[in-house]
Amino acid sequence: MGGPPRHTCPIRCDLAHSGEDAACSRCIRLGLECLKGPPVKRNRKTKAALQRELDYLRQQLPQGGAAASPVHEEARTAPDGPWHEADNSLVPPQTTARSLSHSYSTFSETNSSADDPRFPAIGLLLEDPVSPRHSSTVPRLLDGREYDAQRIDDCFDLYFKSYHPVLPILDSTLSPNDCYAQSPFLFWAILVTGCRRYSQDPTMLESIGPHINGMAFASISSRSASIQTLQGMLILCTWAVPLKSMTRDVTYIICGAAIHLAIQIGLHIPGVGQDFEPNQLRFCELERMFRDRLWSFTCIVCQL
Repeated sequence: MGGPPRHTCPIRCDLAHSGEDAACSRCIRLGLECLKGPPVKRNRKTKAALQRELDYLRQQLPQGGAAASPVHEEARTAPDGPWHEADNSLVPPQTTARSLSHSYSTFSETNSSADDPRFPAIGLLLEDPVSPRHSSTVPRLLDGREYDAQRIDDCFDLYFKSYHPVLPILDSTLSPNDCYAQSPFLFWAILVTGCRRYSQDPTMLESIGPHINGMAFASISSRSASIQTLQGMLILCTWAVPLKSMTRDVTYIICGAAIHLAIQIGLHIPGVGQDFEPNQLRFCELERMFRDRLWSFTCIVCQL
């Protein structure tokens, strides 16, 4: 090592490589006394040493826990409130992997959302029977033409029987009155799709079809009932209204708007729907699974 012994030269000395007892080239050039010091040993621990220390600390953890004081043991076994502290993390009492798995299977196998039209059934919707709608349906008016309750009920039944199993994004028990109260656009989207198979009035498709795309864009601009608007758009993207010319088809535009609307309301990020909604949402497992299902079908429909 060239230079004073108290100074460690940052330049590698060539004396060690030469194997001679003479001074190194740097000391000769600077006119310094060349001194050989002890080899420098790095104080940093290697990865293997850190791993051995970590293994040692892990072995000491059970011993430290067994030697805990009675006060700490009582505080650990007698939590205050419905949450207790374990391993510096908040864990709900009696929460195990088996209980979570059982809760998930319970939500998947039972249709607990039948009383709330906001949440569709999370189970196998392809096998869900269509529930009868006992409430008296209110007639609706569109462009000067009135559609009576019988036609509306028949078209809704045809939709949930023939089209809903292909795109299960709605509650199969949703009544026409509740649907219209949530979103008139979704109501007419279901009606214009179900009337394709309605043989008693073949003119319904021709009378409702020219107005449904305008309703879609009006619902997007109003930003009211975003979930229902997205559901109606997915229905129109899957079963587009027949047109005489392909140049007037706006299905691809609606598909692009649907995927961006889903992102804007936060369906692509599970568990943070409240960050994208101005109103207070009700958080539950059914709500999370409903949003996941709707986002999945949005991606599927827009990629077809």
